[in-house]
Amino acid sequence: MLQVQKSFNNKNSTIYFVTTPIGNLNEFNFRAINILKEVGAIFCEDTRTSKKLLDKFDIHNKTFAFHKFNELQMLNTLKQYIEKNQSIAIISDAGVPGFSDPGLKTIEQLLYKDNIEVNIVTVGAGSALNYALISAGIYFHNFIFLGFLERKKTKIQEEFLKYKNAINNQEDILFTFYESVHRIKDTIDLLKTVFTEDSLVAICREITKLNEEIIRGNLTEVSEFVGSKNFVDKGEFVVVVKPKWITKTIEDMNEIFALIDELVKKGFKLNESVKEVASNNNLDKKTLYKMYINSK
Repeated sequence: MLQVQKSFNNKNSTIYFVTTPIGNLNEFNFRAINILKEVGAIFCEDTRTSKKLLDKFDIHNKTFAFHKFNELQMLNTLKQYIEKNQSIAIISDAGVPGFSDPGLKTIEQLLYKDNIEVNIVTVGAGSALNYALISAGIYFHNFIFLGFLERKKTKIQEEFLKYKNAINNQEDILFTFYESVHRIKDTIDLLKTVFTEDSLVAICREITKLNEEIIRGNLTEVSEFVGSKNFVDKGEFVVVVKPKWITKTIEDMNEIFALIDELVKKGFKLNESVKEVASNNNLDKKTLYKMYINSK
């Protein structure tokens, strides 16, 4: 189910992923300290380790042990706070929680399987990439960061496809990349030629700002929203994708374009030719049409 999180403009409870110092405790920031004082409870990777940090900053809040051995078992406890509209925080022993630490398996269950509406807000994570990987709420073991994608659409597809054989059998791996306001809609459309409609996608916009927005759902849901009048095409975007590959992906799009050319030469209109080829090759008609035009 599609979820559009307006992080600081709704009445839902919030799960904060709060970054803690990796060494020097004085690097802890004011916002993180205030959040840990205000939430209903703090879920700690190790309550004994976290106690040193919490005591130093005079944080006396209820804590729960929340580690890899009990993460999913704590799901009901998390839900109890959400049902009471209380916010909670998740912290690890050091650094950004969620990176090889507990938390995201539970959050993915809440958001994408149980369809529970709750804000996922990352605090003090550094780069936009780190914020998006956590706020997307999708569990990962590895990720591939692609930076800003190529401008030519066929090059973008080739960039994704070169990883296909290498990671096709690996689970819990994400793609993430930056995208501009001018290209976000076309890029999301393009993903439908590479990944199946049930691939999980999150788009993060205006990270940490007042208008922060996280759009989450499967590829079809997110694509439809991005193409609607409700989509706010402002700011810079970070996109996160948990890929499921189209089984019959064509490695070389030139072969597809050649099939369209053959039909056009036989007297079919371009729209009819694209529709026929798209249908036969499990491709999105609208996206294929745009790619064909741009290839000429």
